[in-house]
Amino acid sequence: MPKIARTIERSVFYLFRKDPKTAAITGPHGTGVLIARESGQLAGELHYYAVTNKHVACALGASIIRLNTADGGTRFIDLGPEDWEFLPEGDDIAAADLDYRLRPGHDQVTHNNEDGFVSKAAIDGFEIGPGEDVFMCGLFSSHHGGDRNVPSVRFGNLSVLANDAAPIELETGARLPSHVVDMRSRSGYSGSPVFVYRVPSSDLTTIPEDWNMAQRGEGIFQIGRRNDHFLGFLGLHCGQFWDPVEVRVRRQKKRAERAGDPIKEGDRLLIQSGMTIVAPAWRITDLLNLEVFEMARKKRDDEREEQWLRRPRAESVEPDTDTDANPDHLQDFKRLVDIAAKKKEKD
Repeated sequence: MPKIARTIERSVFYLFRKDPKTAAITGPHGTGVLIARESGQLAGELHYYAVTNKHVACALGASIIRLNTADGGTRFIDLGPEDWEFLPEGDDIAAADLDYRLRPGHDQVTHNNEDGFVSKAAIDGFEIGPGEDVFMCGLFSSHHGGDRNVPSVRFGNLSVLANDAAPIELETGARLPSHVVDMRSRSGYSGSPVFVYRVPSSDLTTIPEDWNMAQRGEGIFQIGRRNDHFLGFLGLHCGQFWDPVEVRVRRQKKRAERAGDPIKEGDRLLIQSGMTIVAPAWRITDLLNLEVFEMARKKRDDEREEQWLRRPRAESVEPDTDTDANPDHLQDFKRLVDIAAKKKEKD
């Protein structure tokens, strides 16, 4: 398995909820990831978003974000389910606007740039298909880090690409095209970013000079130009397939039923299959294209542009055009220059 850059871990956060009876914050209950979109109006400006599953932030109510801080602690961004937007088609993804909520230098976070998303064109161009290596980073509920977010990484392989002819039923009840990865997942990873990669080495934190790739998003390498080297944001973990199994007891070891046994022979149970459903990254792009986000970005860009135009500027020195004071000032200047030049030659 390759070594993963710490910047990917720092782009992940945990989600908490308020107990409806006590108002105490409980959790963590799920995972989310920071996404940045470049401004279409101001060069170098970014807009930041938290992205997770709709069933986590809205249905479960785990809408409160916990970020790690540079001083070794954490802090909460207190959002409610109403602060998260989602697509009307029923996708199991939701996003919240984080502009002006992040604290640069204080929060120990990075982000994933939208230009690193694996698009349909990238799938065709790089011939991405079943068997590709994938990994996700998120909340392992049995060992989540306690008072600090300590995400874990799980590895697997791409099993099925999203196909319009084969939609998958999501937690929301909608049936939509989704990727499927063969990965040992479990509750808590909902909302985790899933990456697909192809490398000749075992270290994703370094990169050969001939990779010819752009480094964006605080050290997260995006898809490059060579088909044998890439790292791309495949999508968002949004659920698992559940398989029905029948409880059986081997006859030679059959024992008497104990009083209170909740499960008996012949019962059919649902268990997690290990096949994970991934919402395609391009659906996150569709989500960020919602009018509510577009209007907010336009308003902020206008404010930032106005602030830039009003910035303090150094006073310029205007040439002396008062010819009444010295009508021959230009001639006098040239005469002095000539005198100085002749003196230098004589010396």
